[in-house]
Amino acid sequence: MIPFLKIIADQIPEKDLQDLKNQTFLFPSRRAGQYFKKYLIERFQNDTFFLPNISSIQDYIIEQSNLVIPNELALMGILYTHFNKYIEEPFEQFHLWGKMILDDFDEIDKYLVDAKQLFESIELQKEIDANFELDPEKLAFVIGFWKNVEKGKIENNLKSNFIETWKILGDLYISFKDTLLKNKQGYEGMAYEVFFNALKNNSFKPKGKLTIAGFNALSVAEEEIFYLLDKNYGAQIHWDADIYYLKNKFQEAGNFLRRYQTRFNSSNNHWHISDSFHHKKINIYKGPLQLSQVKTAIKIISQIPKKELTATVLCNEAQLFPILYNLPAENNALNLTMGFPLKSSHWFTLLFNIIELIKSNGNNSINKDGLIVLIQDPIIQKMYSKNDIDVLLSFLKTENNINIQRGDLFNKTNIKETVIGQIIGIDKAFQSFVSTINNVFHKIYYELKEILNEEDKLLFFGMLENINQFNALLIQVSEPLSFASSCRLLHQYLQRIKIPFEYAETDALQIMGFLESRSLDFENLIILGANEGNLPAGGKRMSFIPYNLRRGFGLPTFEEHDAIYAYHFYRLLQRAKNISLIYDTQQGENSKEKSRFILQLLNELDKKDNTIETFSIEFEAENFEANHLLEEIQKTPETMAILEKMEFSPTALSTYISNPMEFYLKYIAKLDPTQQSNTNLDPLNIGNLIHKTMENIYLPFKNKVIEVKDFEQMEQSDFISQQLNIAGNSPHINIKLENISGKDILAKSFMISSIAKIIKNDKKLAPFSPIYLEEKIGNRDLKLLLNNGKQVFISGKIDRIDQFNENNEPDFRIIDYKTGEVKLPKYNEKTPFDINVYFDEKFKFGFQGLFYAYLLFRKTEGTLTQVSFYSPKSKETDLISIEGGNQISIAMLKDFEHKLKDLIEEILNPAIPFISKKGEEDYKNSNFRDLIGI
Repeated sequence: MIPFLKIIADQIPEKDLQDLKNQTFLFPSRRAGQYFKKYLIERFQNDTFFLPNISSIQDYIIEQSNLVIPNELALMGILYTHFNKYIEEPFEQFHLWGKMILDDFDEIDKYLVDAKQLFESIELQKEIDANFELDPEKLAFVIGFWKNVEKGKIENNLKSNFIETWKILGDLYISFKDTLLKNKQGYEGMAYEVFFNALKNNSFKPKGKLTIAGFNALSVAEEEIFYLLDKNYGAQIHWDADIYYLKNKFQEAGNFLRRYQTRFNSSNNHWHISDSFHHKKINIYKGPLQLSQVKTAIKIISQIPKKELTATVLCNEAQLFPILYNLPAENNALNLTMGFPLKSSHWFTLLFNIIELIKSNGNNSINKDGLIVLIQDPIIQKMYSKNDIDVLLSFLKTENNINIQRGDLFNKTNIKETVIGQIIGIDKAFQSFVSTINNVFHKIYYELKEILNEEDKLLFFGMLENINQFNALLIQVSEPLSFASSCRLLHQYLQRIKIPFEYAETDALQIMGFLESRSLDFENLIILGANEGNLPAGGKRMSFIPYNLRRGFGLPTFEEHDAIYAYHFYRLLQRAKNISLIYDTQQGENSKEKSRFILQLLNELDKKDNTIETFSIEFEAENFEANHLLEEIQKTPETMAILEKMEFSPTALSTYISNPMEFYLKYIAKLDPTQQSNTNLDPLNIGNLIHKTMENIYLPFKNKVIEVKDFEQMEQSDFISQQLNIAGNSPHINIKLENISGKDILAKSFMISSIAKIIKNDKKLAPFSPIYLEEKIGNRDLKLLLNNGKQVFISGKIDRIDQFNENNEPDFRIIDYKTGEVKLPKYNEKTPFDINVYFDEKFKFGFQGLFYAYLLFRKTEGTLTQVSFYSPKSKETDLISIEGGNQISIAMLKDFEHKLKDLIEEILNPAIPFISKKGEEDYKNSNFRDLIGI
């Protein structure tokens, strides 16, 4: 296997060696330049010479443009100043889509689009004919878009706003660029445009010979730049392709190169076309959970002797740390170049644990639950001894109040002069917060410096740098915002940040992101996270420029996006001999599909000429083997130790009732395949959003009476949509409902109608007072005494508890929101209740409801309540209630308590194994389907 970049280095004549210092070589990435330098030095290892100028295309074009490129935040500040000349809008609102405008402007310049023509307000066919000079195919897309607007397919008010925004963007584009150019500044697209114009006007003076290598899927500006450098300046261009995808017109990987073959056909163009998809060994590994993929990759790496010929490519950047932490000590030499998302770091989590605590604190009080979360943060725990942590947690968990007075906390613990004490003292002024958080984080850093790895250190300084830059921007462009608003904007900004990791040892194990692999070749290739959505990367970039106008003006769409990924994938495989593709088979609410590229390989690659095998990853766990249905697991001493410390919740116990095996997998073995984050509107996230929205809507009325008139605003769909957006922006959900498309729009419509149904029915119940909202009852303070003398903890989080008057007497009602269908035992007032039916898996929601009623009864020492459910999938339009909506009686609660004790005693009985109540077919849609080998 001869790498493409080595081929170029080997073609340099020895007679040109001393002239190399006057030559420039351009590559798609800096990493490709590193490898070319390595091959060049190897080629002339016995000679003395000066290296040529080796650069990425972006760095070279920016250098030639003579523009300074400020960072994104600085550009955002300048853009906001200009935007306010046309529309006065708070920075808090502008920030949500300011980056979108920057990205659109950048793309417009890189694709040499006539911005004035693009942003014109066109409503009539004759205006289109008069104003647009496009070829017929592209013009058809523009006409089609404006006809849709004119016909009312876009609502009238949206149509009006769209056209007005269009006019503003055109003027904004011009004034923004003028200001930047006057200051010799710009964004990347402007640099491309400036350099292109210099070439077009023959004002570019190159320094020596120019060589361009390894490019594909050029922007219009890049294509025109390359063409002019070829035509007018004799630049040598090297193209890399393979017959497998170049000659097959149905292979999207060759879409761009097939066109370039026609245009770039001069003697300056060198087409390196291989026929290399033969004699490859391709192993495809499928398995659940990130850790199983990582361990498989580590095992493969350990079996390869020549690490420098091996690349580990991560399609999901969040897999970087698991890979680094699991590498054997002997693999300490790395070539690592990729950006790691700051949002996946421990520092990011700690920062927003601190923010959530500060937001929930009172003037002189500390939120107990928020403080417990902070103390349990892994970084904070490294700052204290285990004994100190245990003493502090023990004190907090014995406190019955949700909020603890700051003075009491400091007097009864020794944390006042510690990091936690400093955090507790932060006030809710954002600039003050930033100053204190710098001090706190630096104190943590220097305390832990010796045990932090280099990646942790880079993430630490990268995060603080971005926090301080963001704070400087807020001071510059905005009136003081509330603490919550400032933190929300900070969260949105930091989520986009990637911290670059670079280790340039080329003779070492290679770890890289997928796009960092451009133009590189390896004999052994391991690709992790080869799932649809990672490969190709999912999610379209949000833009003000709709699809039809993108097609009409030649801007990239999702088709080009997928073709780019296809080329990089097949080019990466091109010269590799041993290929391992590892993907996630997680099923259920966050299900994963193998990449379409794997399916293409399986269907298209010649099986006689290549070896392709598929393997299931075995998952290692206690008493657990893959590839067969688990039927029984015995209780070990370790299992019993976990059970005896467990808090028994309604969800956990209803899981046991349904299937003890799933209870074991989830709560004992801790194998929960739904724990990875997912930004799609899956059923789990839909449920979370509905719960959070209802909590936010009723929070202002907590412990107050809601009257019928108070529902007037709540019933408006715009109000509900706004509240959903706010819920989506909460850190623990983090789904931007303002930017959704496709089926997610239908999901949002479903949520709006579900919430509207709840509010409509609640209006019939008014007046009432919500006294509990998404609150946990039993926080290691509620114990159940079993018949055998043992005590266990019980707890549950209740969506809502209302207080209302029934016959002039105070009464209580538990409300539970469900997104699934609620089935309850039939109620007959003439027939006594049968508590046993509530312990049937068919009526798991009824079991949970009675458990909540029992918790409230125990917590308040005697309060009785009704229990009702809202379910959008149930046939009933009103509340669905246990026992016909009657108050749950003491007799029923006593019977429930007896059965509950029996159930928990069964779970704690070491002689009773965890068994599977289900067969293979029943696990078809289970989250644990792949864990048990089905």
